[in-house]
Parts: sequence; C-alpha cells; structure tokens
Amino acid sequence: MSEEYGSSQDPTRLCPTCRMPISVLATRCRHCGETVARPRKEEAKLTIHDLGGETRTNYVISGNVMDALEAFRADEQSAQETARQEKVRPATWFGKRPTPPPGHRQESELPHLDEKHQELSDLVAPKSQTTSRTLPKSTPAFPQITRTVFLIAGIVAGLVILWFGTDFTWAKINEILERRRQLEQPNYTSKAHNMLLAGEPIDRVYKEAAGAVKTTDKEENRQMLEEVRLELIDKVEKILNSPTLDRRGMDSASQWVTLAAELDSDPRVQALAQRVQRDVFAYSMVLVKVDATAGEATFRLNNPQFGVDTQTVKLGELVQDRFLVRAITERSVQLVDSKVETPVGGNRKLIAMPMSVINSM
Repeated sequence: MSEEYGSSQDPTRLCPTCRMPISVLATRCRHCGETVARPRKEEAKLTIHDLGGETRTNYVISGNVMDALEAFRADEQSAQETARQEKVRPATWFGKRPTPPPGHRQESELPHLDEKHQELSDLVAPKSQTTSRTLPKSTPAFPQITRTVFLIAGIVAGLVILWFGTDFTWAKINEILERRRQLEQPNYTSKAHNMLLAGEPIDRVYKEAAGAVKTTDKEENRQMLEEVRLELIDKVEKILNSPTLDRRGMDSASQWVTLAAELDSDPRVQALAQRVQRDVFAYSMVLVKVDATAGEATFRLNNPQFGVDTQTVKLGELVQDRFLVRAITERSVQLVDSKVETPVGGNRKLIAMPMSVINSM
C-alpha cells in the first residue's frame, strides 16, 4: 500500500491544495491526488531525564518569610532600645547619655551567633539575599521646658529688633536702592541750550530737552527743560496775541504744542495746547451768505464745541461767542476778536469775504 494512505492512528495535517485532512506521512493527497512534500522534522529537544540523569530538588526558603523574620528582629530591637532610653532619660542632662564601660553590652543588643549557627544562617539565607535594614538613629531627648524657653526668648528678641530697627532698616534699604539706581542710570547731559543758541527749530529743541530728562533725571536737565518750555510758551503766545492774524504761524504753533503736550505733562503746556486748538477751529469759519438789507450774515462753522454747522448773526452780535460783528456790507463783514488783546492795545480786527475764511484787515 502506498504511503498516501497512512494508518488511521497517524496524526493528520491539511493538504496545501484542497485543504482536506491527510496523514502527516502521506506523499499524495487522497482527496485531490496532488503530490505533497514530506513534513520537516522538528528539532529534537532532550531533557536530563531523557539522557538518563537524575533530577535534584533544592528547597529555597521564600523571600517573604525572610523579610518577615528580619522585620520582626528589627522591631524587637527597636522596642528594646526605646525601653532602655526611657530608663536612662531621667538621669541625663540636656539629652546626653552616660558612656557605658568598655566591654559592656547593652540590653537592646541581641546575642551573637556561634560558628555552627552562623554557618546554618549563611546556608539558609545568603548575605547577598538578606534584606538590610537600618535602624533610625535616636535623637537625644531635649527637655520640653528648655525648648519652650528658647522659643519664647527668640520671639521676644525678634519683636524687639523689628520694633526698633524698622525705620533704620528701611532707610538703609532706600539709600542702597537710590545709590544703585544712580549708578545704573546713564549720565546724559542735555544739548538743548546749544541748540537754542544755534537757532534750531523749537520742536527739535523741545524733543532733545524732554528726552534728556527721561534718560537722566538730574537737576541740570530739568532746568534745561524748563528753559525750553518757557521759550516755547513765549513763541506761541506771541503768535496767538499778534495784532494781525498769521495763519502760517498758527499752523506752526499747533505743531509745536502738539509735540510738547505728548512729551511733557506740565499743566502750562497742556493748557496752551488746548488754547491753540480752540483758535485753529475758531478761525476756520467761512462767510457763506450776506444780506445787507436785513443786516444779517451767515457763517459756516468748523468748531465742534458749538455742535452746529452754520450761524446767522446781526450787527453787534457774537459769532461763536467770540467774534463781534462791527459792520455788514454787500461784499464783506467786519469783525473784532474779543478774546485777543494785542500788545499795542485794542482787539484784533478781522474781515470776512463771501465764501472765504476770515483774515486780518
């Protein structure tokens, strides 16, 4: 009989072609007739029992048992040490224990093992597997009353030092901080005075003076800023109070004080900036209509303060609560600025032409 039909007791495997069970020793599938290869022989693994050797069984004590024994030994030793300290404590002074005589063995120490028991201990539990436990060192007992006295004395001393030394300490701290700030601050001197003598624009001079104070806040730089500040105020006041209206000068004054107000918080500079802004808005009105027969004139305003676009006035009335109407003709309206008193005396005289801004007469 061919090897295709193996014994019914042989182990089986699947045909790689039809996936039907066949004997592991078969070389041809009895279902589909395909030739199959012999199975590979698995690598043999032999044991000591197969080779005829004997098996030795060693009994190893569990590590948990050894840990429990060692923990019991450490606890027992700690309890004995605590009991011994309780006996010795009343006879000690500031926690110092009496020195035992040479060769004296304390009660807490366990007896040493002899050679026979030591060999048995090493055989059962080798040193490399024994858990080492370090007993906490006992802290010398310090009398409670002594600690309390020292604690109260320290608190009282701290309060006394705090009470008498607060002002002195803060003064010293402020002195050190001020000295450090002065050392770290760059020593810059303003060049504004030389720029004024050279006739440079006042806005550039003001920027130099304010920047110098910000860089190095010292008395010299502050005095220089005050000098430039007074120079700016004088220039702007001359433009605002001149007998004739100088529109180019008004534009320059507006530019100067706007920059100065950004760099300097001085109240005089801030008030001057607001005044220049009001004058610029006020002088931006335009005469749009003249009715000489009715004696009326209509102006278009550019002043947010009034909240209206136009204002119609008659002879003797005020435009924007400021400009007094002195005369109304077919071709012009004559005005007087009641808020500007010129150095030569009297108010500034103005004239408005139809569809144009006001100008000096």
